[in-house]
Amino acid sequence: EALATMRHDDGLGSKVLLNIGLCQALAWAGMFREALNASDAALTGIDAVDRFEEDFIGYSLKHWLLMLRGRVLVRLGRLDEAARCVAEVTNLPPHAVDPLILELAHYVMVEVACASGDLERAEHHSGAVEAIARKHDNAYLNCFANACAALVDQARGQHLAAIAGFQRALEYVRRQNVAKEFETELLVCLAECCYLVNDPQSAERFCEETIALAQERCNRHQHVRALVIASAVLRERGSDAEARRADELLGGARDLVRASGAGALSFRVRALSEVVLG
Repeated sequence: EALATMRHDDGLGSKVLLNIGLCQALAWAGMFREALNASDAALTGIDAVDRFEEDFIGYSLKHWLLMLRGRVLVRLGRLDEAARCVAEVTNLPPHAVDPLILELAHYVMVEVACASGDLERAEHHSGAVEAIARKHDNAYLNCFANACAALVDQARGQHLAAIAGFQRALEYVRRQNVAKEFETELLVCLAECCYLVNDPQSAERFCEETIALAQERCNRHQHVRALVIASAVLRERGSDAEARRADELLGGARDLVRASGAGALSFRVRALSEVVLG
């Protein structure tokens, strides 16, 4: 709405800032194509952002935008583009980037590497995340460092270690009241790992928590993942009633995917790659 009311002669920097916010909000809602379009719009004017606007925010808007755009590209399965985008941040001298943004950029690189099966590169960037958290030592950075290590453990197939890491990250969110936007993602990662270690009760519990929070916070991406895992848990119990409920949950996931317009690939669940969401 703010973008729609802006005049042609309004500050370009303000439009960039609004488009970055729109990119983040659309990605949160699982509307990844629209989020990418918003990042395109922000990129066209990013060099016009003045020092006042960046001082007001407290960090480089270009660095923040590149990190957000990279994560959207990961969700769309465009891994090479994501890596090139985020490398514009991770290849800078560390003192030139805000520690939080630099850590998140390396986290996105871990996501890229894990999705492409490049564990050596994943471990490299995970090490960078850990080093940043160790140097600056605050709860937000420590939360992502634990989650990042867990992501690599999960990619290695070390699911029990991954569960421990995701739980430590979740403790930071809930005890230190940081990174609340990350809570649903941690919960669904726990659900997926518990499913993989044949702990359906825990998987179902984490799915229920994810679904409740995702509905409350309009986080479509994690909502879909939780519905898929919960459906698989119910289906494996074998009763007709639970099979019908599993179908309902999977149908709900497909409805959310269709509403997003992003395509089923963006909502894939690694543990259940055979599930058709389109």
